[in-house]
Amino acid sequence: MYKQIIQWKTPLMYCNCESCFVSHIAPCHVYAKMKKGSYAKHCAVYAILWYTIQCLYSWNYYLYNNSCPSEEIHYCLQLEESECEDYYMMVNSVATKCVFHTDANLCTYDEQSCILPSEYRELDTIIFLTTTIMYTCLCLLHYSLRKEIQIKKEIEYDTTCCLATTCCSTCGLAQEYRELELQNTDSN
Repeated sequence: MYKQIIQWKTPLMYCNCESCFVSHIAPCHVYAKMKKGSYAKHCAVYAILWYTIQCLYSWNYYLYNNSCPSEEIHYCLQLEESECEDYYMMVNSVATKCVFHTDANLCTYDEQSCILPSEYRELDTIIFLTTTIMYTCLCLLHYSLRKEIQIKKEIEYDTTCCLATTCCSTCGLAQEYRELELQNTDSN
């Protein structure tokens, strides 16, 4: 006997208002709803990973916007307008960017401090590695859920699995949500 090949009932990029909205707004709820076991535990794990990734992106953005330029100078005043923002200087042992004031036609130091290039590189590396680890864990959660559904529903392995667990994880969650919702409506 030949085994029947079963495909997903809807494609990965299928637009369904309910599944897409819920998966994009509350992915931790969708993940926990479909996962076997404690809803609260699965929701909390997913939410912590997702929130940590969002915080790391915010910190990286803050670091990038508040980092000092690569070149240090003793006095911003001697700089021309074209090169002013390429330098920083130390004011009372605090690094500050050089900024050009067009109204005074003068390059001076900024009132806010900036993060030294050496500190920026170190923090940026830590944030990058932590983000990579957190995102890998999140992808593994998506992959394990997708495999559970494929085994439970006897769905054939397809090439969209990598795409659905990494690049389009919320679309993958929406597809899995639709699959289980369609199963519930078919059984009623």
